Amino acid sequence: MLQKLNSDDAIDNIQFDKCKLSLRSPSTPSNETTEALNKNNKENVNNNDNIKTENNKEINIESSVNNNNNKISKMATEDAEVLSNRKPSMDAAPDIVRGVENYSEDELENHKMKLHELQLRQKLMEEQNKRRKEMLAKALADRTKQTTEEVMRLEKIKKELQVLDSQFSQDVEKEFLQAKIHLQKEKEKKELLTEHLCALITHNETRKAQKLETLMLELATDKEKAEKIEKLEVNEVKTVDEPIIVDGVDERTGKIVEITPSS
Repeated sequence: MLQKLNSDDAIDNIQFDKCKLSLRSPSTPSNETTEALNKNNKENVNNNDNIKTENNKEINIESSVNNNNNKISKMATEDAEVLSNRKPSMDAAPDIVRGVENYSEDELENHKMKLHELQLRQKLMEEQNKRRKEMLAKALADRTKQTTEEVMRLEKIKKELQVLDSQFSQDVEKEFLQAKIHLQKEKEKKELLTEHLCALITHNETRKAQKLETLMLELATDKEKAEKIEKLEVNEVKTVDEPIIVDGVDERTGKIVEITPSS
């Protein structure tokens, strides 16, 4: 292919005394040049498609790497735009040398210049594609590294959450058991206090009954004593009021008392 040969070699391999340079219009490039351009475009498109495919496989890993995906997609779009912009300029490349007679030196020089320009454009495009591939590879490596770090960070956070969940469950279970034991102790204490209160009430009621009975007995005894004392006092009064008469004379007063038959 003329694009991969040096300009001098490409010209020396042609019998210029029997051929003539045939240039087409910019809108009708030669078949080999068109095939070469199409091949380069397909390679670029395939590379972009491969990169996009690798990117699409890793999109769902983490949402935090969407910015890198947007950058890569933007770069791929720029590559496609650059290739589409280059194609019309590449269409103006000279056609291959056809075997014609009366080939002039001016046409030869023109052909050399256009061929050299085409080769320069091809090299420039290859260098740009190489740089873009390196940039895409670097961006992909950075994104892969960032994705790996995000995955490791998520795994670490997941493990910490599991540990916290386990500790929380253990703490809740421990507190529940302690509260249950405390409640049982409080119930037992309440029962003991209730029994003690009942015993105190029963003891107080018994004491009250005994004391009341004692008071009743004392009251009955005091009443009998009062009655006896009252009887004794009445008897003494009667004894004091009756006169002692001896031979018709009251011994207490010394008066003479008439003795009646009734007395």
